[in-house]
Amino acid sequence: MKDSEADIAIGVLNKLIDQELEAVRAATRDGNTPFGSYAQTRHNAFLYARDEIRKALADLQTLSGSEDIQISHALTMATIQASKALKQAHLMQDTADMLDQADQRDEENKISRMLMHKIAQQGE
Repeated sequence: MKDSEADIAIGVLNKLIDQELEAVRAATRDGNTPFGSYAQTRHNAFLYARDEIRKALADLQTLSGSEDIQISHALTMATIQASKALKQAHLMQDTADMLDQADQRDEENKISRMLMHKIAQQGE
């Protein structure tokens, strides 16, 4: 992974981290606890991915004076670590999104039941 590619990945993750942190704050202000917890989960996943990339880059820098084959191996390992971290972040994001959608469906069902109950009361 070239430094520029790593910098881009870290930059993107930093933006996602900031967005999720703002979502957590907004949910806290609005009292929307489920949304806040999902945003917190995504925030933590993105932090984890960013930290794994940084750790892999640090490991790579310690080998800068080593033989080319060691550097090549470290580069491969750094790429694998970053890939795993990003995959974990995406899985956590998908899980949070699914939970968010389930909560939304539950809320819609609750509203539908209330409306049906009101209609039934008016028909009596």
